[in-house]
Amino acid sequence: MDIIEIIKGKAWFYLIVLNFLVFAAEQSNTLLNVILKFGALSQANMFSMPWTWITTLFIHSGPEHIFLNMYALFLFGPFLESKIGLKKFLLVYFSAGLLGNLGFLLTSPSFTTIGIGASGAIYGVLACLAIIEPNFQIVVFPFPIPLPLWIASLFYLFSELSLTGNLDSVAHFAHVLGILAGFLIGYFLIKPELSKDQFED
Repeated sequence: MDIIEIIKGKAWFYLIVLNFLVFAAEQSNTLLNVILKFGALSQANMFSMPWTWITTLFIHSGPEHIFLNMYALFLFGPFLESKIGLKKFLLVYFSAGLLGNLGFLLTSPSFTTIGIGASGAIYGVLACLAIIEPNFQIVVFPFPIPLPLWIASLFYLFSELSLTGNLDSVAHFAHVLGILAGFLIGYFLIKPELSKDQFED
């Protein structure tokens, strides 16, 4: 049995496990220093340490950061993977994560500031699902009733756009590009079906 068969239908689960394993390792100060030095992305190492474009997606700044990200992946990951399959799911996740990293690098406050976390990838998963299943209902704070996912995704997009440029510790533009990546990939995933419907009409 090859690795594809092992993780098929459960990539979202293994991503969550891997993120929590890295977070557990971060609780050791010694390991944390090593993880940040060799795994976190910044303008200073984006060319000299290209693997950090990927490894930084598995590093989180604290309990709230990782739990919010992994909870969202738990909610939306299984549904999206079941709809598009393993390979396309991983394409969405890592493409959105990489584009989110680019968004961080373009707006980083300094050459050595690090950008960490899977938020761009998670937003990409949500946005892709919003294109494929736009009427899927979710609850979004502060709205008291469930919203269709397409409305929720636009709410997140414009919220993050409005916060871009804020002097806080959140890479809002990374979230924006993660969402846009999810929208774009989702569109190309459903484009053959749209063309087929137009032809049949």
